[in-house]
Amino acid sequence: MFRVIVLWCVLSLAPVWSAHCGEGSALGDQAVDFASASQDHQQIRGYISLPPGEGPFPAVVLLHGCSGTGKYLGLWKDYFLRAGYACLVVDSFRPRGFTEICTDFKRVTDAMRVADAYGALEYLAAHPRLKSDSVLVAGFSHGAGIALDAVSSVGLTGRTPGSPAFMAAVSIFPACDQKKRMEAKYRAPVLILIGEADDWTPARFCRELVDARTADEAPVAFKVYPGAHHGFTTPYLPLTYRPEVLNKHSPTGKGATLAGSPEATADAQERILEFLGGLVAAKTR
Repeated sequence: MFRVIVLWCVLSLAPVWSAHCGEGSALGDQAVDFASASQDHQQIRGYISLPPGEGPFPAVVLLHGCSGTGKYLGLWKDYFLRAGYACLVVDSFRPRGFTEICTDFKRVTDAMRVADAYGALEYLAAHPRLKSDSVLVAGFSHGAGIALDAVSSVGLTGRTPGSPAFMAAVSIFPACDQKKRMEAKYRAPVLILIGEADDWTPARFCRELVDARTADEAPVAFKVYPGAHHGFTTPYLPLTYRPEVLNKHSPTGKGATLAGSPEATADAQERILEFLGGLVAAKTR
């Protein structure tokens, strides 16, 4: 079985990292602080968990949605750990004084979050028990869009040649309709998973993004789940309408429907394992 490394929240730009050994949560076994790759090197809090053994392990960085960290991230952290991967959950909001940005996306910009992801990458690449060339970035909703940016020409601008790079991205119900994402060049393999009934980040835009890819780019795989809503990867989530969130696809500019789907979640987890297994197989050829 292949291994995937789950990136810890946000890794620091420097190899030095701070660990709060006595502090843990459902998001991870250990809380760590590291610097974002932004110009101000904002300190970011992350939660890391490693599988048993000495490693070196591959890893995945988990990026939350606009509602911030939640129990669903703990479920996915456990999923990756069961598969034998290290996991880092990044909290981009609380270190900046916010708990959510669904009602004001300007509070924490896309560029800030991309810098957080790169900070996490730098941090993991320096960790002695992880494989620096086997780091995946995975995100949900707002974080899913950041995962796309992190492996495309959107986020790679200004990166120093030879800097660590993400091996791939898993993007779960992202906002694909942004012009920058439609026009970007994707430099690492991508897997996009989204629900057909998603009224917050409609699936048709992700289909357009995939269809716009050219032969000189990394492959972008795409799966639409019939009847599934935004948030389907939180399997216990009942059908819920959130009237307060910003939604440019709503006639009123606000409101979105969320609902979990155990069936779609199970299939998504299988597809992610197949996707990552293909990456590992490609590296060993």
